[in-house]
Amino acid sequence: FEEFFHVSAGLALKHRQRKRSPGIAFRVTDRARETIKRILPFHPTAAQKRVLKEIVDDMRVPEPMNRLLQGDVGSGKTIVAVQAALVALDNSFQVALMAPTEILATQHYLYIKDLLKNLPVDVDLLISARRGAVKADVKRRIAEGSCGLVVGTHALIEEDVEFARLGLVIVDEQHRFGVLQRQELIRKGLAPDVLVMTATPIPRTLALTIYGDLDFSVIEEMPPRRVAVETLILDENQRGRVFEFIRAKAREGQQAYVVYPVIEESSRADLRPAVRMYEEIRRTVFPELSVGLLHGRLASEEKEAVMRDFKAGGIRVLVSTTVVEVGVDVPNATVMMIEHAERFGLAQLHQLRGRVGRCGRADESRGRGAAARARRDLRRLQDCRDGFETPRPGRILRHAAVGHSGVSNCQFAARPGNPRMGQARGDAFCRAGSVERRVRRLPALSPPGLAAPLWPRNGRLKAFVVRCPWSVATNSGCGLVGWGLGTGDKGLGIRD
Repeated sequence: FEEFFHVSAGLALKHRQRKRSPGIAFRVTDRARETIKRILPFHPTAAQKRVLKEIVDDMRVPEPMNRLLQGDVGSGKTIVAVQAALVALDNSFQVALMAPTEILATQHYLYIKDLLKNLPVDVDLLISARRGAVKADVKRRIAEGSCGLVVGTHALIEEDVEFARLGLVIVDEQHRFGVLQRQELIRKGLAPDVLVMTATPIPRTLALTIYGDLDFSVIEEMPPRRVAVETLILDENQRGRVFEFIRAKAREGQQAYVVYPVIEESSRADLRPAVRMYEEIRRTVFPELSVGLLHGRLASEEKEAVMRDFKAGGIRVLVSTTVVEVGVDVPNATVMMIEHAERFGLAQLHQLRGRVGRCGRADESRGRGAAARARRDLRRLQDCRDGFETPRPGRILRHAAVGHSGVSNCQFAARPGNPRMGQARGDAFCRAGSVERRVRRLPALSPPGLAAPLWPRNGRLKAFVVRCPWSVATNSGCGLVGWGLGTGDKGLGIRD
């Protein structure tokens, strides 16, 4: 308890410091409200309304927002982010939306551009695939401020990308970016508000929530149009049945995914590769159907062409790797077959099955190739449809500590849901003011770069707070909080 309290106390200090930093106070005008109502393609759920209010309330305050938006696959996080973006745009600020893959960035760009097509908002796309004069023109308009909302990948954090008036940063699938990558984009703005989004809370996301100074909002309600996906775990000898099921659905005009864990064959694992299986499925299994191939090694132009053809219905069966895990929204695709399902994590499988069920039909996701040891976990996936609960059994079975990168000598290992962790965090944040007052009374013995050292009685540096992007780190001075969580806590001066 005490060790986790100490870590939380340092983050509570950072949280208080951020709350006192000057930021942008966005005004929410009647014009912005009417615009938001006009562009909504459907009636928002109660959870979406509540979360939007939490975000907008943060944006109104003259201090930087740093909020995590969690929501299950298909819960409507993107439309909430777009509504927040409209508030920033109405205040003449720019918005940057960063996604981890070109497929996801392109998907967001096309969706937002269509959503805002009747508004005087310039929406553009900045990805590595855009080269030469086209890319240079996008960067020029971003620097001039004529581009109001830019969607992109890591290309947004390139050194020569400059924003005229960046006021809101949105990061989708935040767990796929490093802390420094997010900070690079944030530094391009005028103390911008930051909204990071994630679907399934994998361990690193939980670590951000527990250790980080993020406020967080949760969309726990699914839109009524989103139907439940039926998940089946089948044996190897039932492979033919699955292909026949896909063929039957294709005859009804529907589409399907067939997902493999690797692109090409490897001597290290006996797995069916996507490239070889594409040829087999195209020639032997479905010779009468149009079959496409999608994986990460294809050129950007090829990926775009495949996805465009699949979305238009030209491709009936898409053979793919996990590149379709995020950013693919094809409502007519209602079946997914996942080979070697035991090679994927539960959270990843839940993300994959989120690619189907995006229309009003009852859809199916079929996992195959499960080893006996993995079958137990896959059965839990079959029985659980909640993305927030799906990864939990795996974490409990592993008796895992919540990820704490860099703290090699941290002595606690907490089971998920341990009430003492929540109690320690709550106590630390409640006592942040007292901790801060005690820190200010300490002697000014800071080494260079340290904001507030906490010295133990034996003279060794026990903990410190440094002025740089937060992370949990050791006593090397490379993170926000460095802790020597070894023996005792006397002399830290943080207990009442």
